[in-house]
Amino acid sequence: MSGAMVWSSYTTGDALTIICSFFLLALGILSILYKSSNSPKANDPSSTVHRTVDRSDVEKGGETVFPSAKPNISVVPGWNELSKSGKKGLFVKPTMGDPLLFWSMKPDGSVDPLSLHASLTSSANSTLIPSILIIGSSVLLTLGILLIPKSLSNLLKAHYRTTVDREDQSVEVLSSEPRAVIFHNFLSPEECDYLISLAKPHMSRSTVNDRVTGKSIYSSTRTSSSMYLARERGKMIQSIEKRIADITSLPVENGEGLSIIHYEVGQKIENHHDYFTNDFMIKNGGQRLATVLMYLSDVEEGGETVFPSAKGNINRKWGKKGLSVKPKKGDALLFYSMKPDASLDPLSLHGGRPVIKGDKWCAVKWIRVNKYKV
Repeated sequence: MSGAMVWSSYTTGDALTIICSFFLLALGILSILYKSSNSPKANDPSSTVHRTVDRSDVEKGGETVFPSAKPNISVVPGWNELSKSGKKGLFVKPTMGDPLLFWSMKPDGSVDPLSLHASLTSSANSTLIPSILIIGSSVLLTLGILLIPKSLSNLLKAHYRTTVDREDQSVEVLSSEPRAVIFHNFLSPEECDYLISLAKPHMSRSTVNDRVTGKSIYSSTRTSSSMYLARERGKMIQSIEKRIADITSLPVENGEGLSIIHYEVGQKIENHHDYFTNDFMIKNGGQRLATVLMYLSDVEEGGETVFPSAKGNINRKWGKKGLSVKPKKGDALLFYSMKPDASLDPLSLHGGRPVIKGDKWCAVKWIRVNKYKV
């Protein structure tokens, strides 16, 4: 009996089953061989940012270890348990689906030797079944046997957790040039209302920094009112600043105080950069690296934050080019004024459109490259 005759004796369903079986077997063997070949050698940083995603739980071993990490390590509820490895350092136990993001370079663009890391040896048996399940699911999805309904696509969001563990928090990448991300529901309604009530009796006309002298001056380019809150003022502000440090991976000490800003109808701020172009303004803390803009109120119409020069991967386009972000109470917009190589990013040019209806409240945290003395 020829091979052709044997093949023709099977139904289409049988043939599909055989193909799937051999494919699963081959991928399963490759997966086991790959895992058994892993060793706990330390990895030298070869790129700016590393992101790993654990694809299975591990019963024992397999931790990612940072032996040189400094002891300023926080434990975030609901995340992997972060523990010190020995007298110092950090190790992260694998949990399926959890991403680990770390930087191999410091904010000033220099290489960070503390990013030294390694993976401890794990047992192949502890990850065999999850690996086969994942491989099997991938094959079935590839063959079109399992399909995700299009109606669910809008529900698939990337969620995040900070020291305030809330299920309604999610993150949305807005732009790659400049780097801009929005954290939905970063602040609770109570926190938003508290910041407004704290600042409201003390608001005064906003100023800008003179490019030559660095002194604060009034300008028609910024017509809002504002009030400055010193860093670490009270428990609620300390909690907010700690969460900002969590999402930016930048120390609380690098941040300026919170600026509470109010825009009434017709008020705006014209396009500008948050970084400085004179040496005077960077004597304390260095250059401004990142900005976290937190919306404390909804705006009925107008008041969008726009990045007219944004390009690359952009969501929420503004006009023919650029990026537009509509204020939403509780959301926090994080964007960087510097590129990964520590050079200034001209594409971070941004402004606030005039408020047409309602009013706009927001809180701004500017974060420096180094510690900012207050």
